[in-house]
Amino acid sequence: MLVGLFARPGIDRDAPRFYSPTKYRVDLSTGLVRSASENEWAGAQSSFMLLNSISRLSDLKPEDNLAYKGKEYIKRGAQWPLYSSADASRLSPDGGFLAVNSWGGEMKICSGDLLPEVWSCQDRIQGDYHIEIYETAAATQALSLTGQFQGFDPSDLFGRSAWISERYYFLPLYTLYMTPFMNHFALCDVNTGAKAN
Repeated sequence: MLVGLFARPGIDRDAPRFYSPTKYRVDLSTGLVRSASENEWAGAQSSFMLLNSISRLSDLKPEDNLAYKGKEYIKRGAQWPLYSSADASRLSPDGGFLAVNSWGGEMKICSGDLLPEVWSCQDRIQGDYHIEIYETAAATQALSLTGQFQGFDPSDLFGRSAWISERYYFLPLYTLYMTPFMNHFALCDVNTGAKAN
């Protein structure tokens, strides 16, 4: 897999892209990373991140599990993501895998202020986030990811999670609201995980 950064002026998806001069080749079988050559980069096929969701939070209560095509998918955390209905799940492009996002812990923000350090409030934001990835054909669990959060809402991680093809699930571990900004991520090969189970 080749990895690089690009930007485009404004929000027009058809605007020309400006690529970073630094590009990498990641060997997904070994995890080794090296610089990518211009020939490798020029010959590569683009892959976009897919954020397909099957869920609507307005239909989900904390005690509910997720239903899809007549099957039930169990979440591990006590809570669904807080803000966006699309963040409770991610469906792979071919529909073969479903990621179910949840969290458990404490989320207390002083006086509703998003910048508590300015007002000297004492926030309590901490807990665990969970992603259960299921094979949809039999509703069996293929992979499980768990991590801890402190001082930030894990909904941002869920909102930026995505599928890169039918096989790879991407989860940022640091995002815009964290320091350093989105410089770590997990890339999961769900086919390998499914075969191991």
